[in-house]
Amino acid sequence: MVTARLEHPVGDPPIIDGGNQHSKSWTAYFQSVNDQVAGLNDEVAGLTTQLGSVGQGVTDGSDAAAGMVGEYLTASGSGVGLTNNVMTTVATLTLTAGDWDVYGVVTFHLTGATTTHYAAGLDGTFGTEIVATVPAGSGVWQLQAGTVRRNVTGTTAVLLQGLCGFSAGSVSADGTIRARRMR
Repeated sequence: MVTARLEHPVGDPPIIDGGNQHSKSWTAYFQSVNDQVAGLNDEVAGLTTQLGSVGQGVTDGSDAAAGMVGEYLTASGSGVGLTNNVMTTVATLTLTAGDWDVYGVVTFHLTGATTTHYAAGLDGTFGTEIVATVPAGSGVWQLQAGTVRRNVTGTTAVLLQGLCGFSAGSVSADGTIRARRMR
């Protein structure tokens, strides 16, 4: 902890004894300044240890540690059967407390399906769903769910969901949900 700085002794001459030494008041002042600088250096060293290299990226290909800015999480689901026009959870990702950007992608697998629309979203939140109409038949279609912010104070599950409107055949879905800790 840094202590209060002594005021410089304006009324005392800095050098005494014919120019051979500092006066006691100036010596005390210089010592207080030196103590201040040492205390600040100790505080900076402590903060650097606590915070790591805040604001700096890595160049060694390593991942950010759990709880640190930049932490990256992912989860996947596959082969989830869909029911006509029912929002269905394809993958679930559990977040720890923090401020996260979350996004995902749903891949629809059609087998002889007559389809009218597709949607991908996170937690069924309006505005994160993307609706697209594609030709009927068999094939694979992929939609990305919009990125959403989740600022949570405890462990929280986030759902990647898919929906398909169809009247024939079958549709299944795979999905991957990802999150990056923003702060």
